[in-house]
Amino acid sequence: VRNNLATDYSLDATSLVSDHNVEFAYANAGTLFVAPPYDLHLVGATNAVDTGSATLAPTIDIEGVPRPQGAGFDLGAYEWRVDAIFADGFDAN
Repeated sequence: VRNNLATDYSLDATSLVSDHNVEFAYANAGTLFVAPPYDLHLVGATNAVDTGSATLAPTIDIEGVPRPQGAGFDLGAYEWRVDAIFADGFDAN
């Protein structure tokens, strides 16, 4: 079990590997996700970005976005990425 975000999980088997997971209190979900429970895209400044393991990780996320987008794989189903309009330093000001 790797690269997951969960409010609670337990592993009772002895032959499972569990690493690169983050357990969090549901009350703090707003610090990880855009609009929980409906939009579980990661917020860019969360500790779930770039902290996943590349070992056996999928090369695309649930939306088909290539992984990784930054220095490492992100935790969860969605890979965080800078919006294309801001990727070249363009800002809204």
